[in-house]
Amino acid sequence: MKLKRTLQLAVLFVTISLGSMAFGQESEWQLVQSKDGIEIYWQNIDCTYHESLKPAVHANLKVVNTTDMDKTIQYNFGLQYEEACSGCGNDSEFSYSLTIPQNSELIGDCYNQIEGLNRVISNPNLQGGWEFKSISISSVTVH
Repeated sequence: MKLKRTLQLAVLFVTISLGSMAFGQESEWQLVQSKDGIEIYWQNIDCTYHESLKPAVHANLKVVNTTDMDKTIQYNFGLQYEEACSGCGNDSEFSYSLTIPQNSELIGDCYNQIEGLNRVISNPNLQGGWEFKSISISSVTVH
């Protein structure tokens, strides 16, 4: 019985530790979708814009073209919250089209240098806010 309780506590500790890592400075890349030689990964990252402000948590995408041809991908980049989903509809303002050269990748960053690869998940400098659950990449087409 004591061993069972110890195992339960260990599983709980690992679950809590992994969950809190999701909103650390930078998480590992996680594969979201793979289609026609295009792989889409995501990670979250803390972005600091000014030293007097707390970092905002962003969702960054990495889109990898594993083929020997340039590819264009169209997709919706949604954020699923407990309360609702932002950008999950087909007529979303978060619909994007990117062309990825052959055998290369495009990576989002804190400064939105490539539109469609970065979204703000939460900003602790603002009061309130929704509870983030996951990202949603939908309506993917590859040409």
